[in-house]
Amino acid sequence: MMNWTKFVLIGAIALASAGCTSIVHTITADQWDLEGRSQYYLGYWEGNCMGAGGLCFSTKGKLMLCRLNNDNSLACSAQPSVTEALETKAPKPPK
Repeated sequence: MMNWTKFVLIGAIALASAGCTSIVHTITADQWDLEGRSQYYLGYWEGNCMGAGGLCFSTKGKLMLCRLNNDNSLACSAQPSVTEALETKAPKPPK
């Protein structure tokens, strides 16, 4: 009976830690620039993560520039040149 319990437990852990990946975003920094420009800078991290253990690969640091419109909405745009400068070399995903 004990071997069956171990087998089921190991199988459940393997299923929980493998399988589907999801894109995860985490805000790392933000700053309002209110000196007449009403701009908002948003730095964030993006990675492909899998399983409950949080194994992440293909990670990137990114920056968005948002401008405050007259109706208080934000118009945001990616900053590819800054994102390229923040690019890191990440390990390749497991096969």
